[in-house]
Amino acid sequence: ERTGAKEIRQLAKSRARIGARSCAVDKFEGIRAPATMIEVVCNDHLGKIVRIKCNTNDTIGDLKKLIAAQTGTRWNKIVLKKRDMIFKD
Repeated sequence: ERTGAKEIRQLAKSRARIGARSCAVDKFEGIRAPATMIEVVCNDHLGKIVRIKCNTNDTIGDLKKLIAAQTGTRWNKIVLKKRDMIFKD
């Protein structure tokens, strides 16, 4: 099994299980407002366009892992850009 594949599957399952009306609990911030689901469109400029549903409070690293689960690319090799700005983990 590839490195990180188990972690990616667990993250995808937890996102599907949580849904749009849950409260996320962070050990440093306490209870936050309910996260809303958004859809992010990712294009690799080779003809593959992927639509990812994620929460608004997900980190860029979480988003990369969700993209990796659908595309088959390792999450640490994915670079997310908007125009010329590169999003950091």
